[in-house]
Amino acid sequence: MAATDTHQLVLERVAVDTQDPVHVYLVALDEAPNTRAVEVTEDKYDLGELEPGSVQQTFELPSAPDARLRVVVLWGIKYGVNLAQAKLR
Repeated sequence: MAATDTHQLVLERVAVDTQDPVHVYLVALDEAPNTRAVEVTEDKYDLGELEPGSVQQTFELPSAPDARLRVVVLWGIKYGVNLAQAKLR
């Protein structure tokens, strides 16, 4: 990989209206339909906190994501819940 190669996850049209932290996870699932599915998988990567009120956010990735990490999850930290999920395109 060349030094100029970058990898990003761009979330568009996503906004949260909460003061509680919401983190963005990449998870190794075909889908994450509920909280339990995310809790039991060992293969998840926390990209950091979603900024409240922002409708487009970019997360810099240290490398190309593992091919198994196919689903993005918005995770409510305070209550430990899966708020939303979407497959990577």
